[in-house]
Amino acid sequence: MQEFMSAKKAAEQYGIKKITLLRRLLHDEKHGRNLHGSMRVGNQWAVTADYMENWRDNRRKQ
Repeated sequence: MQEFMSAKKAAEQYGIKKITLLRRLLHDEKHGRNLHGSMRVGNQWAVTADYMENWRDNRRKQ
């Protein structure tokens, strides 16, 4: 089972700005890229460690 974290916690843990993470999540969702189990929960995002580990690969494979 995957563990989820908030966008704020994920951004802090991986050393990026929260707004950058949110914009990339929205962009990846819009363009049908693999979110690795990350999903919207109401107005928030539940981000998986798998998505964060594959952070840069998400942009190049499509």
